[in-house]
Amino acid sequence: MNKFWKSIIAPLFEIVKPSIILEIGINDGRNTKNILEYCKNNDAKVIAIDPAPKIDVAAWELAYRGYLEFYIAKSLDVIESLPSADIVLLDGDHNWYTVYNELNKIYNMGLPITLIHDIDWPYGRRDMYYNPSDIPAEYRQPYKLCGISFQLNRLEKNGFNYHLYHAETEGGECNGVLTAIQDFLRENSQKNFELIKVPGHHGLGILFSRNYNCKRLEKFFRELIPNKYLEEHIKSLEHSLIEERMKVQHKYLEIEELKKELEMIKSKN
Repeated sequence: MNKFWKSIIAPLFEIVKPSIILEIGINDGRNTKNILEYCKNNDAKVIAIDPAPKIDVAAWELAYRGYLEFYIAKSLDVIESLPSADIVLLDGDHNWYTVYNELNKIYNMGLPITLIHDIDWPYGRRDMYYNPSDIPAEYRQPYKLCGISFQLNRLEKNGFNYHLYHAETEGGECNGVLTAIQDFLRENSQKNFELIKVPGHHGLGILFSRNYNCKRLEKFFRELIPNKYLEEHIKSLEHSLIEERMKVQHKYLEIEELKKELEMIKSKN
């Protein structure tokens, strides 16, 4: 989500002036730092949720006292106990069950603008599980601890995010982040929601109520939608970037294998 800060999130904050921001999925906190700087300058507060954050939560809460409220928990366990947020940044567990239920719980509390990461490849139509046992069996796709081949879009040993659990196949019911969003929209069609899809960096979805009466915000949203030629160009850039990342990953894995071989040789001598 951090890669959208300057281009989309910060300008959106400037328009909406949120006083309560909910961030689900913190990782190493790079985007959280951006949000906290906004909070310090605008007397706002961020509520952050992550079951396994890669930061020193106690140190952050001390440094940002009054601006940060942190929950080391699964989002579905705590959302309903939180106050309504003005903007939600959703970048947690990337699977249908989690995202679908997160959206239902979020919008039961109010009508925030919600930004959802990874609506395009690889997780738009394919579930990923950090802990498969967290997902009820009836909503869990057949899965493997295996990467995803970018060219063939199937599982392979050293594919994209090879260290995570992925659904064995792409598409179908109850599979993927974008599928979860579209199912939520279909079941809440009477509530006047709209989804804007921003390509690049694996895709960003912006979900909001059309009842949000602000011409400046409406103009901002409309300007985010690329024409079909620009969208195709962005997708081409994205594909090139992923291909380069995969080359680097494969080189890294080759180096790790060589290190193992060297250690075995040393142990024999």
